[in-house]
Amino acid sequence: GQHGSFYQNASNINAGTLSTDRFSAYSDLIEEGMVGRVDGRLADSGWIRRAFSDTTVAGQDFTSTTPSGWSWKTETGFTIPGSIVLLDGSVIRATINSTFTGRSYFFRNMNSSELYFQILCWMNGSTGICSGIRFEDNNNFVEIYFKLVSSAPQFQVCGNINNTETVFSAYSTNVLPPFTLIGFQRYGANWSSWNPLAIIIGQCIIGQVWGSVQTWQPLRVGWVTRWVGASWNQSFVDLIRP
Repeated sequence: GQHGSFYQNASNINAGTLSTDRFSAYSDLIEEGMVGRVDGRLADSGWIRRAFSDTTVAGQDFTSTTPSGWSWKTETGFTIPGSIVLLDGSVIRATINSTFTGRSYFFRNMNSSELYFQILCWMNGSTGICSGIRFEDNNNFVEIYFKLVSSAPQFQVCGNINNTETVFSAYSTNVLPPFTLIGFQRYGANWSSWNPLAIIIGQCIIGQVWGSVQTWQPLRVGWVTRWVGASWNQSFVDLIRP
């Protein structure tokens, strides 16, 4: 036999299987430089999401179903989804679990210096379901989302004009790409005369859609999904930046 210290030195192991409780494969890959964006290395989920969002800043990564500062809107016409589940440590899945027709809006306050946003989202449901990003003050809103329609999926920009919801622009696509990146850029003067320029980046689709000139300053921003009265409809969000 050997002295007790021999068996406490991992360099003396020459056979058998090491328990995962005693070894971190991920830490070893990091130590050996095998995780990253170089060919021959593994890409972790952060790099994958950042590749989608074209940024090294993940923004609001939904590692919780209730991040600090975020709330569900509960006013007339809005509902909190019946089921809110965290998937894979960064994706929120919302299921309505009812025949409600309307919206769910998960938002945070925004400041006037924030002029550009991106959201990575997706939905699975029946005709009419939408998933995207919403900006609002106490009287106005702009929404940019993908909508599942019977003829072809559409990318739409809509908003409130004189208390009437209006579709500013609509762009039809042949496919509904998974986890599509939707970008928003404030184009024009800072919130005094601006146009919501919507940008889409997804599989087999890239482009931009203009909205309509606005003259109000958004106070809140967040993830919006629309429900169409089918209990199995689901909507997903991965991240919002900045």
